[in-house]
Amino acid sequence: MVRIPFASVLLVALISLTGACEDDPTQGALPPCPCDNGGCSTSSCPIEILLDQTCVADVPLAEVLIDQHVEVGTITPQATFRACSRIEPGARADITVRGGPWVWGPLHETCSTPGETRSLVLQCIEATE
Repeated sequence: MVRIPFASVLLVALISLTGACEDDPTQGALPPCPCDNGGCSTSSCPIEILLDQTCVADVPLAEVLIDQHVEVGTITPQATFRACSRIEPGARADITVRGGPWVWGPLHETCSTPGETRSLVLQCIEATE
């Protein structure tokens, strides 16, 4: 009987899995930000999102969808995330944030005052009625 060290078997398994992932990606490149190349006016409202301290244990990172655009960056708890997407004056944006076991949204944010930052603070606390 020939004994093969466990580390060798593990290495072969990892190489096999890595090769399969490279040939079959689950997600392609994300589309560019709608505000890139002058797509948003100077009076549009920036969007900032913060996961507060209640999310530290549950959400290592979260992703953001704004009006069908997936933001390239991710949110980490207690760090303010500034989206590349913005809201034009008088317009409304639908924002969904997903991380760990949590989903917030769609949240509806409107740019009522041109240029004013729309700030969202999200918590990881069950709603009670």
